Amino acid sequence: MIFASWLVLATTLSTAAVLDLRQALSSQHLEQLPHHTIELKSITDLTSNTANAHLAKRTVPRAQCGAPIDRKLISFCRDAFDFLPNTGPVISFGQRAMKGRVDHIMPFVVVESKGMCAISINITQPLVQKEEETIDRVAQALNEVFARCILADVPRGGTVYGLGTSHTLSLSIDAPNIPARTQIQCFKQEGAPLSESGCARTLDLVPYNFRPQFFGPSADPRITVPLPQAWKEIPDRTSGCGMVLSSIIGGAVAATWAQVWMMGAIVNAVCVRQGQSGAIRFAEGRAVIGMAKQEPNAAPADTA
Repeated sequence: MIFASWLVLATTLSTAAVLDLRQALSSQHLEQLPHHTIELKSITDLTSNTANAHLAKRTVPRAQCGAPIDRKLISFCRDAFDFLPNTGPVISFGQRAMKGRVDHIMPFVVVESKGMCAISINITQPLVQKEEETIDRVAQALNEVFARCILADVPRGGTVYGLGTSHTLSLSIDAPNIPARTQIQCFKQEGAPLSESGCARTLDLVPYNFRPQFFGPSADPRITVPLPQAWKEIPDRTSGCGMVLSSIIGGAVAATWAQVWMMGAIVNAVCVRQGQSGAIRFAEGRAVIGMAKQEPNAAPADTA
């Protein structure tokens, strides 16, 4: 049985016990936010060196604003800035085949600790293996999206395109693209807690694309990805972070691998970051994604 220690718990979660990620947070006090450029706490101290000055001087493109978001998400999007990693004056991004040769592989997503808002940087052309950008221009792009879109009279998510040496990087700030009525539960396990970086390495193994899929029991003829699927941070060992995607009720569940990956990233941010394991239910409770201490015999993912 795969990840039995949390799977039994995840399948018995009551609706009253879980946090609906989409429910209104009207009782939460939100600070008044000024409509001007915000301070990026983790990166404002960094400046580009002389060798990269030609990149730093380029003005970032105008942000393209997307769908409206709830005004209550503004403070959550601001909080996402606190979790940007410290870095040098130039950041490199690459496709997964470039792991170990770049600072960050795709997808690069920073989720704040309530799972309500995310910062994403993507290479928009799949044939481009590596991109670089200065920390200064990343900061400019973040400020551009926040000021033009998030803090607009009608708050919206937004994206800056055309970043990077080959102009194929995009930077977005938005609510995570996950199925509606998604619910999350964090819980404690005995022993040492999971690490956020370890579960991020597990997420690196999860397929990531935007092709529609049907997840569910293999007996259903509509299914393109049979469940359960599981991934392990450390193969052939019982330590480290494991992630599993499983059916609860049965039947086909429509989603993309990108949505599955993002839900895993939310569990990592909301639960693992606080030293807990976690499970997230979606498709009206018919499917569950969990992160917990890995157990042996996890099946490899079908990347259909």
